Amino acid sequence: EIRNIVLVRKELAGYVHKVEGATVATGIANTLGNKGGVGIRFYIFDSSFCFINSHLAAHIENVESRNSDYYNITSYLKLGHSDVDSTNVNEYCFWYGDLNYRLDDTREAVLQHIADGNVEALHDVDQLITELRERRVFAGFSEPKPMFRPTYRYDRNVVGDDGERIYGIEKMRVPSWCDRVLHKTSPGSPLTLFDYHCQDLVQTSDHSPIFN
Repeated sequence: EIRNIVLVRKELAGYVHKVEGATVATGIANTLGNKGGVGIRFYIFDSSFCFINSHLAAHIENVESRNSDYYNITSYLKLGHSDVDSTNVNEYCFWYGDLNYRLDDTREAVLQHIADGNVEALHDVDQLITELRERRVFAGFSEPKPMFRPTYRYDRNVVGDDGERIYGIEKMRVPSWCDRVLHKTSPGSPLTLFDYHCQDLVQTSDHSPIFN
């Protein structure tokens, strides 16, 4: 089950109005809810905000399936205008979740870059960065390039002698930045990003949560 929770500061809560939500399933036969998107839209004063949480197709080889999931969500997630892509009718739109884009390299090469503290080298093999650059997906969205360790796939509740989480060996997955946060704003709607990082102290999942 995919959930989407948006928290609003107490001093702004009284100015929230026109709240609506919608869901799209992209699992098997487009019916199972383990993959898909959940969107929330509302206004604060006269500004519109849209927040979409999604879980896209898994596995390193399924880039096209992830892109297809994105297009299905944008086609069928209707918030505000039934005939318009919801990401194009809001002043501020945020899309986040387990987007499942992976690093197209060997596990050994990725682990070596991480050990060397050179995560920037991984940007060249990151599937989402490539798809964004080639404009095949997430049209108009932006994302700061992640400068933290890949947040998937860890052993749960295990850290090494250096205090860092340990990448799991059970399935020998290539460590990747599966969880991402992207944003899209309309012209004349400024947005300031203060940080983009992960929180490795939360270790109950094989992913570390990220924040932006």
